[in-house]
Amino acid sequence: MKNIGYLFLTLIFLFSSILTAQEKDTLDYNNEDEDESGFELFPNNIFEFNFDDDEAADCQNKSFDLPSSLWGISFGNSKDFTGLRINTRDCNVGTINGINFTLWTPRNIKGSTINGLSFGVAPSGGNLNGIQLGLTAVVADQTINGLNFGTLALVSGGDLNGINIGGFANVAGGNMLGINIGGLANVSEGGMLGVNFGGLANVTQGDMLGFNFGGLANVSQGNMIGINIGGFATVSQQDILGINLGGLAVVSQNNITGINFGGIACVAQQDITGINFGSVSLVAQGSLTGLNLGGIACVAQNGMTGINLGGIALVSENDITGINLSVGGIHCTNNITGITINGYKTESSNLTGINCTLGWTEIEELTGLSISCMNKITSNQTGISIGIVNIAKSLTGLQLGLVNIVKDNPFPFRILPILNFGM
Repeated sequence: MKNIGYLFLTLIFLFSSILTAQEKDTLDYNNEDEDESGFELFPNNIFEFNFDDDEAADCQNKSFDLPSSLWGISFGNSKDFTGLRINTRDCNVGTINGINFTLWTPRNIKGSTINGLSFGVAPSGGNLNGIQLGLTAVVADQTINGLNFGTLALVSGGDLNGINIGGFANVAGGNMLGINIGGLANVSEGGMLGVNFGGLANVTQGDMLGFNFGGLANVSQGNMIGINIGGFATVSQQDILGINLGGLAVVSQNNITGINFGGIACVAQQDITGINFGSVSLVAQGSLTGLNLGGIACVAQNGMTGINLGGIALVSENDITGINLSVGGIHCTNNITGITINGYKTESSNLTGINCTLGWTEIEELTGLSISCMNKITSNQTGISIGIVNIAKSLTGLQLGLVNIVKDNPFPFRILPILNFGM
């Protein structure tokens, strides 16, 4: 027992000597950044890693190792080691397997691989695999894989995979995969896949897939697929597919498909398809297809198909087909087909089906039934029009109203009360 006690005291003495020597090197290294108090808790270069070959050449891989220089327990800057490793500052490290405790930020992490449990002020490496716990941050030159926590941030030059929690942010130069929680933001230069929570935003230059919640916004330069919730906005430069919610808006520079809700608007430069709701408007530069509800308006340049409800207006530069409902107006440059119910005015080139408009219907051709205070058909009517005033150029069918005008009828049958028909 006495021999074990002497050995333990000897180890403590040697370890203290190593820490003292390396701490002195560390302070000398940061000396130019010290203020008059003599020591900074977070020096200016805490997240600055110099990968120059000259600095790597200055690194000395000296350590005290038991029982071997390759495995066991290591005190110091061992290069390749398996087991328990304790060091003040890593520099020019190779491969470390096991438990790695590093007191301070490294001088060089390029090309290194750390496997296992890493913890300290800012655990760092070329590749980090396993469990990383950083009092300030976890930083990798290439990839981070596993269970990762950084009080301030997780930063990876490549992929960030696993369960990743950054107090302020998770940042990946590649893809971000897994469960990613950034107190302020998740930012990826690649894709983002999994369950992603950004207190303010989730931002990716690639595709965003999975369940994504951004307190303010979800922003993707690629496709956005899954359940995407942005407190203010959900924005994609490509397609948006799935269940997509933007407190203010859902915006896509391509297509929007699925169940889409924009607190103010859903806007797509191409098609909007599915169950789509904008409390103010739905706007598609392509087609609008499905169950479409715009609190004020639904607007499509290339047609509207399905159940289309615009609180104030439905507007399309192409065909409107289906069940079409509006309180204010329905305007279609081409054809309206189906059941149309409107408050103020319905206008189109051709209307086929059943039209009920409280105010005024003005169309070129009618095929079917139109009920309105005024039915004005500037060309041919095939079917029945019912209103206070009914006007048609030519008529195959009936007009029922106080005043019925068929311009192509012979005199005195051009203007008749109650009933008129084509002759």
